[in-house]
Amino acid sequence: MMMTLLMAAFMSISFTACGSNDDNTAISRKDSERNAFNVNLSGTMNDFYMSQTEVTNQLWKAVMGAIPQQSEQTGDKYPVIYNSYNDITKDDGFIDKLNELAKDQLPAGKKIALPTEEEWHYAAKGGPLSGGYKYAGSNSIDKVAWYYDNSDASTHPVAQKKPNELGLYDMSGNVWEFTSTLVNGKVANCGGGYTSENDWCELNLSFPDNVDELFENVGIRLVIK
Repeated sequence: MMMTLLMAAFMSISFTACGSNDDNTAISRKDSERNAFNVNLSGTMNDFYMSQTEVTNQLWKAVMGAIPQQSEQTGDKYPVIYNSYNDITKDDGFIDKLNELAKDQLPAGKKIALPTEEEWHYAAKGGPLSGGYKYAGSNSIDKVAWYYDNSDASTHPVAQKKPNELGLYDMSGNVWEFTSTLVNGKVANCGGGYTSENDWCELNLSFPDNVDELFENVGIRLVIK
C-alpha cells in the first residue's frame, strides 16, 4: 500500500528551458525581521519527477510509524508538518527510510529527494507548459491556494484546489515546502502557506528558514531524480 501511495503520486517533468528573473532585490516585510528573496532560474536542470501533492500524514505514518505529535490535523490527507529540514534529511531520517523502502520500485540510478529551489520554482510555474501565472496555476489565488484569507487558520487536505499546468497541487499555499537549497546556513522554503498573505504565495519568492526548527506551516514535496 505504501508503494502505491508513493509511486502513483509522481509526475514526470521534462526540463526544456528556463527564463531568468533579473530582479534579485530582497523583499522585507514589516511584520518580520527575516527577508524573502527572489529567484533566478539558470537553466541547468535535468528531467525529474515531482510528487503531485505535498507529503501527507498517511505517507509519513507509513514510513515513520506515526505523525509528529504536535500535529493538530491528523487526517490521512492533510500535509504532514512539524518536521525540521535536518530531521527530514539526516541519516536514517524520512528520506533515507523512504529510499530504502522504495529502492526496488525506483527507476535505475534514481533517488527520492527534496527538490532544489530551482527545480521547485520551475515546476510550480508550470515548466514547459507555463502560463506565466502569479500563483501556481492561476492569477486568482483563491482558485489554487489555501492562504491567510480563506484557510480558517488551518492546513487543509491536499489536492482540494485547482492544480497548476503540470497537474501539481498546492504549490501555492497550504504549507510552505522545504527545498534542498541552503542559503547562508538556512534552507530555502517555497510556495507560501495557510498563514501567509497573498503576496507571500507568489511564485517568484523563496524564504530562508532555520534548518533545525519545527514549523506548523512547512511541509514536504518530493522529487525523483
